[in-house]
Amino acid sequence: MDGPDLDPARRLAYWKGVLDGVPEELKLPADRLRLAVASYRGSRADVAVPGALHRSLTALAEAHGVPLGAVLRAGLAALLYRLGAGGDIPVGSAAPWGAGEEADRAVGCGGDLRVTRIDLSDDPTTTRLLDRLREAELGAARHGDVPFGQLVAELAPGPHPAVHPLFQIALTLGGTAASAAGLLELPGVR
Repeated sequence: MDGPDLDPARRLAYWKGVLDGVPEELKLPADRLRLAVASYRGSRADVAVPGALHRSLTALAEAHGVPLGAVLRAGLAALLYRLGAGGDIPVGSAAPWGAGEEADRAVGCGGDLRVTRIDLSDDPTTTRLLDRLREAELGAARHGDVPFGQLVAELAPGPHPAVHPLFQIALTLGGTAASAAGLLELPGVR
């Protein structure tokens, strides 16, 4: 199948298969004890990527047929693996609203969350890891219109008061601040 799967039951079945057995919690080294109940006060780290590095990462993405975000998620997952998070790393990211009745009625910008499950259990090469991410991206594109809340209701083992369901690490890619600082070059765009 080349286009998106429009059958809601098949889309949900796809995500159930992909996320079955996803780790409830990433085991990462911490500088303090985890709270018994999550505060939901996350933090963020803004990273300005110099133009030369951005061009190298973009070239790597193009060479492997994946979006730049997939290269960055692969790098993040590899770092988390090396820090002891295990070989099964779920990473959250923003997902745009897709087609359908709800999206048709929406006004303004919006989106949802998506989980990319990254398998590093066999310590893959960069090429193998990016191949896996490409397949995950293609699968998500074909089956992406399942709301995150529905996935949580169907897949999360139950409310865990200390951790976010299905993933605890998210990565988003934005160019506004970097572009304003002149660090990100977009040919033909002023």
